[in-house]
Order: sequence, then C-alpha cells, then structure tokens
Amino acid sequence: MYVCVIGREPLDELSDMVSQHFSPILKHCQDPLPIVDDHPFGSNEMGTLVRVQTIMSFHAVELSFPLAWQSPLWKYKPAHLLSHFLGHEGPGSLHSYLKARGWIIALNAAAQALGRGFAMFKTTIYLTSEGFDNYRSVVLATFKYLSLLRSSEIPAWYQSEVATLSRTHFQFAEKRAAETYAVSIAEKMSWPVPTEKVLSVPVLISEWEDEAGLQEVRDALKDIQIDRGRVVLMAKKEEHERISGELQWQSERWYGTGYIVERWDNEFLAQAQGLNDIQELHLPNRNEFIPTNLEVEKREVSEPHKRPHLIYKTDISEVWYKKDDQFWLPKACVVIDIRSFTASDTPRASVLTRLFSDLVNDSLTEYAYDADLAGLGYNMGAHNLGVTISVKGYNDKLPQLTRRIIETVRNLQVHQDRLEIMKEKLKRHWENFFMSQSYQLSEYYSRHILTHGAWTTEEQLQQLPGVTTDEVKSHIGQLLANVNIRILALGNLYKDQAIGLSKDVERALRSKPLPSTPTDLSLILPYGCNYVWSCPVPNPNEANSALSYYLHLGPLTDRRQRVVGLLLAQMMSEPAFDALRTKEQLGYIVACSQRNLAGDSQFGLRIVVQSERRSGYLEERVEVFFDVMDQKLEKMSSEEFSEFKSSLQQRWREPAKNLGEELSRYWSHIDSGYFDFLRGCEDADLLEKVEKQDVVDLFRERVHPRAKKRAKLSIHLQSQKPRAVQVSAEASKAFKNLLEEARAIDVAAARVEFDEVTPTVTEFINAWQEALAEHGVSSADIRGLVEQIPRLTEQHPVPGEDADGLPAGATRIEDLTIFKAALQISDPPRPLVDWNDLPMPNL
Repeated sequence: MYVCVIGREPLDELSDMVSQHFSPILKHCQDPLPIVDDHPFGSNEMGTLVRVQTIMSFHAVELSFPLAWQSPLWKYKPAHLLSHFLGHEGPGSLHSYLKARGWIIALNAAAQALGRGFAMFKTTIYLTSEGFDNYRSVVLATFKYLSLLRSSEIPAWYQSEVATLSRTHFQFAEKRAAETYAVSIAEKMSWPVPTEKVLSVPVLISEWEDEAGLQEVRDALKDIQIDRGRVVLMAKKEEHERISGELQWQSERWYGTGYIVERWDNEFLAQAQGLNDIQELHLPNRNEFIPTNLEVEKREVSEPHKRPHLIYKTDISEVWYKKDDQFWLPKACVVIDIRSFTASDTPRASVLTRLFSDLVNDSLTEYAYDADLAGLGYNMGAHNLGVTISVKGYNDKLPQLTRRIIETVRNLQVHQDRLEIMKEKLKRHWENFFMSQSYQLSEYYSRHILTHGAWTTEEQLQQLPGVTTDEVKSHIGQLLANVNIRILALGNLYKDQAIGLSKDVERALRSKPLPSTPTDLSLILPYGCNYVWSCPVPNPNEANSALSYYLHLGPLTDRRQRVVGLLLAQMMSEPAFDALRTKEQLGYIVACSQRNLAGDSQFGLRIVVQSERRSGYLEERVEVFFDVMDQKLEKMSSEEFSEFKSSLQQRWREPAKNLGEELSRYWSHIDSGYFDFLRGCEDADLLEKVEKQDVVDLFRERVHPRAKKRAKLSIHLQSQKPRAVQVSAEASKAFKNLLEEARAIDVAAARVEFDEVTPTVTEFINAWQEALAEHGVSSADIRGLVEQIPRLTEQHPVPGEDADGLPAGATRIEDLTIFKAALQISDPPRPLVDWNDLPMPNL
C-alpha cells in the first residue's frame, strides 16, 4: 500500500495523522503489486490487422507494439524519445509527410502503461477519407519512419533538448489541485525509484551520460516491428466494405462490436521490414523555441492586484494588462479577441468563420509544433462574434509566436486540398455530435433555444458542402475589414510589450473600427410560462432519454438577486442528486446547478437527468423533488444555512491557483463586456447579509411549480430504442404473494436478488425458475407460476414507462424559430464599473 498526503499542516502533524489512521491495517507479508512478465500480445495478436466497426463517423488506424516496463527505465525514458520522434509534426516528420498527401487529420504517439511488468507503444493516426482508402500506404510510411530511426545516428543533442525541457517544466511547474496531484504521486510511489526522487522522476529526464541511454532506445525499437505488433483499422461498416467489398464479420462477445482479424500478406511484410525509401522523411531539426530567458522580475507587494488595468485604447482596440505579482514564473498568457458583425450573421457566415479558424490552425501546424513542445502553446477558435486567439506559456518567445499567428490570420493562403480536408473534418465532427449522450444533446438545445442569433448544428451542416475557396477568401476579407479587438495580457510581460502586441495586431490586420462592439445576447422567458420542447434522440441505438429543466431567476447584473440565486443553486445541488440519483435511481447522470445564459446577463437554475425512463416521467420526479426541497428549506437550521454561506464565500474568495485560472476569471468579465472584476469578493461580502428567508422567498417565487413568477423551459429527448419490459417492485411483490398463496416455496428463504431495482421480465423469470427448481417444485407447477408474470407486469407497470405525454399545464413548442422570435432579447452589456484607468496608472 502507498499513501500520499498533501496538506497545510506541519510535517510532524501529517505524519502522526497517517500513523493513526493507517497503522491498524494488517501487513500480510505478501507482495501487493506482483510483477507480470507476460505481455498480452501473443502469436494470435502479433502481425495482424484488425478491422473494427465504429458507431461514430471517423477513420483511424492504431499501431500497437509490446514495450518493456518503462518504470525501471526512469532515468532516460527511452519511450519518451521515441514518441518525440514518431509523434513530431515539424518538417521531415511522419505527420508532415502524410499531411502533405492529404491522408491524415491528426497523429499521436506515446507509451501506455498497461501493468506492472509490461507496457505498450501506440501510434494513433486519424485519417481523411482518402487516407482511409490508402491505409496500407499510411501504415507502410509509419514503418518506413521507424526504419529511418533504426538506421540513423541519433545525436545526443536530441536527448539533451528533451532533458532541458523536462528540467524547465519541473522547475516552473504551476500549482494544481491537491487531490489530483496526490493521486498522481501515490501511483508513482510503486515505481522502482529512490524515495527522494519520487516527486521528480515522473517529469525529469536525464541527458545521456554514456552509450546506455542510446542503447535503451535501440532496444525498444527492436520490438516495434510489423511482425511484433497489431494494427487496428477503425471505421463504420459501410466504409470498410466500400474499399474491401463484402466482408464476413465476427461479433465481439461483450458489446457486439463487429470485427475481422487478418494477416498481412508477405509482400507487404517485406516492404514494411525494408529500409526507408521515402526521401521526404528525416529526423527533426533543433527546436528554436526552447526558452533561454527565464528571468522573472519579482517585486515585493503587500497583496496581489485584484484586477487587470486598461493600459491602451484606440478606436479599434483596447488592452487590459496585469503584471504577475503572485506566481513569479517566466510565463505569460495573451488573449486576442477579434469581433465582427459578419462573423455569423447567417448560418453560412458562421460556417465560413469556423473554416477560416481551422485553416489558420492547420497552416501553422509545422511552425508552432516546436513551440508547443517547448511549453508555449496557442489556440485559435471561432465563435458567434468572431475569432479568439490565445497564447500561453513561457514568455521568452511568446511575442514571436503571436506575431506569426497574426500574420497568418491576415495573409492566409486558402488551398483547395486543405479546405476540402477541413470541410470533411468539420462534417464528421458535426455529424458525430448527434451521436453524443442524450443529456449532452438536451443541454445543447436548452442553451441554443435561449441564445439570440445562434444557428443550429443542423443549419450549419446544410451549408458546409458547397463552400468554395473563393467564398472563404471573400469572407475573410469581409470579416477583417471592420473589427473590434480586445486584448488581455497577464504574467511575466511588461506593459510596453503588451501595448506593442496590440500595435502589431492593428498593423497586421489593417482593419477599420466598428461603430459598436458585437455582443452575445440571450432570450428571456416571460413570467408564468411553462414550455416544453421535445424531440427524439438521433441515435436509434441510444437507450437513454434525457431532461434538461431550466428555471429563469433573473438578471445577473442584479447583485442581490444573483447572490441569493447562486446560494439557492448550491443548496439544491446535493439534495437533488440524493433524491433523483441515489434514492430514486433514475440514472447515473443527475446534476443541479446555476446556468448563465449567453452574454452573462441573465441566469437561472438548471436540472439535468439522463435515464432509461421516459423524459415525461423525469419531469414529474423533478417537480416532486421541489416539494421535498421546499420542506427542506423550511426546516433547515441556522447552523446548516450558515455552513452553506461559508462554503460559497470561501469559493468566491479563493485566490487563483495559477496563471491560467487567473486568466479565465478576468477574461470572463472582459468577454461579457461588464468588466466586473471584483464580483467574487463583493458577492462574498454581500452574502453576509442574506437570510434564510431570502432564499425561501426566491424558491417559492421562481422555482416551485406553484410559483407565480416561475419561468420554465424543459427539453425532452426521447430514446427511440424499445426498452425491454421490466418488473416493477409492485409486480414483484404480487408474484411473491402468488407463491405464498400457492404454498410453492418459502419466499424469504429463496433469497432471489437482482442487480437492478427493476429487472427485465426475462431476468425475473430465469431467476425464479432456478429458485423454484432448487426447492423441488415440479416443472409443470413452475411453468404455471411463471406464466403469470407477464400479466402481473401489465397490471403493475414500472412508473414512467409510458410517460411521454405533455406535463400538466405545459405548452408544447411546435416551431423553434417562431418561439424564439417571440421572446424578449436581453439588453446589450455595459461596464458595471468605471475604472478610470486611462491615462495609464503606475503599474
């Protein structure tokens, strides 16, 4: 057993606590973690191609190879260097070669720890349609790159680069949640490493001191051969048969997944085992993004600033900035938000903006990959109002990467082949969205219905096929012609650097200013409404229905309403889970929380349930829960109420753990346009004045089904999959009574039990047939008794099995477009505080 404890208490106190709680555990003098030397890959698995049917629409090929247990090789970590080479995305890489042919969407390679004693090395390649057609060439190219590795001199500087980056990451690691860190360390404590290195070994990699390090890499490569591994080809059944003709499928025993196991032909084996003959492949170049300046200007401060400051403003852009004054790391974060009224004014414009963003990311892959390896990452994403660029990591080369991104945004070359691949990738993503879990879909529709100016995934999918390169180019020009830019810069940057980045952006984009800033707006439900929108779950094989139940509480800008509403949401969270999940066992997915609508101007309370029960029944149980909650609030003691308040205050006042958390907090207020940076602390102070009766009043005014100001919208997603008839508790009781009346068996002694509260009729009949036979009941009597079970299930159905009707007092939404057009639109945001930062403060 291994125990890791992280706490603020002194070490002696923590040691005593561990000794007190864990010493009573008996030691049985057995190895709790035996070493398993046998790898699961045997002769039946090695050298095979396995075709596998998928449910979702995607193409992928995964190559797996047996690998030595890596924990004893902690010093040089040879598998890490192999994954560095095989997963590289820069010039000369396998990724670059396959991408140039239009065959892949993504590639990753890594070692996988499977057990104490063995591991696996996996390379997973997500393919385009053309790549799937040429999967043999993709697999062959992978083995050609591996052949290149085996035949190449691998200079020590490759290991030195990896070691340098590991030292940098370890030295400047940011704080994270104590719970996840403790779990991670406890797992690593079983590694065969010196105790004093347990914290560092998972991260640090040593430079090669002699030939031993290179030899470990060579040894690993020996097993990464086509006749030692297994290749899995994944796609939908029709895609497999499109390229290979009709196939004879086998069915996997647990989930019924279709698969076929094949052996590679001798010709292909000979090619895969041969020398590399692909001229484009070569080992990576040196990484120019490895940071060299890791200095941090640390200034003593009485307390960290609680907000960023506006340090620069023009008619087109504004810069919010905060110098790091608490983490003291050589890192920075920059967010650049570019907004335009043409970004999604039509469904087609929305698709074009998304493709623009995807094409920029695609064109920067080779250039930015080294930066990502060196701890400097970026992302460009599209949204309803435009595009957002975020750059995070070591600040040394951050301006260099940011300038290159902006230049690419302005001067993007749209190529037909890459556009088609991005369209294919986006089409699959949106089609697969409809295969998501039922609750994810109900939550999506719940948000969409209350968002002004949003287009559905279906509407965007309809626009995608006809998009052309000329159309994308024209849209980029229109998008960037008139913009509004907001920038947030945090961390180990000076204000002149932040202002310089803003000027670089303006200079590169050459845009004109907008008369006003585009903003997200929400739709407000009217008082006294009770709406229901329902639709079938798109996946016909999905057994679960879902309910998303939303109650509007009011404007987030009303500080007191917000504080009382968020306190109510916290107080309802655990009771809702306990009632609907634990006690009623409606399903595994049950949650109750606040929901902020688009633009963060309005908020409400949301309950989501996913269950095999019908969604109408789920709504009935949610409303029964509200009666229970009303009584719970009424009877709640002042001590318990104070505990809820203290917990929420602690959460609102808790400082950010790292730069990323700080960025998220500040950006949410800039993005919304309210700039209410001190909201958390001020809400915590106001919470002191909130009484229990305030919460009760809000609940009875806006939440309870009898509330006069209640504004409710529920989304019902109904499963299309027929459910096996189940035996209710009442039907089970009736059958037991029947047995007692017939004096066929001592029911209490039979001890017939089921895993589920409501077993299927088949499970119920089989269990009782077996129990009756064991107690000597004749076959004829057993048959006569169990024949009564279907009748009893009809007389006593499982509650909710037929609850598809409209809840009492509810209005069904027939047309979403007409419904949304009738709702009130929220007011545009306005700054809630005038910070008066300009002219620039002394930062």
